Amino acid sequence: DERGLRLSKFFEKCVDNPKLKDHYYYEGYFHGLEEGNAIVSLHPRKGINFSKPAAPERLRAFIVAMREKNKGWAEKLSTRLQKECKKGGSWLAGLITRGKV
Repeated sequence: DERGLRLSKFFEKCVDNPKLKDHYYYEGYFHGLEEGNAIVSLHPRKGINFSKPAAPERLRAFIVAMREKNKGWAEKLSTRLQKECKKGGSWLAGLITRGKV
């Protein structure tokens, strides 16, 4: 419920259209890596480093399994990005290779 979101340290109340009265939503940021501890990450809205908590264990297990199942496809994509997209492609390819996507 909304009260739970307001009290949670993991969700932030956000407004994307200040002209709409009483329009807001909550954003939560969690990582899907195998490890269960928080990691340092870049806050997507604020552009600063912050401590990103781990997603719930079952969700992380699903994400890890999806990564493993799609490993061959991801490796092909990574190689193609490096060849065809130059610098930006290399950056994204590195994230894919390290299992960060």
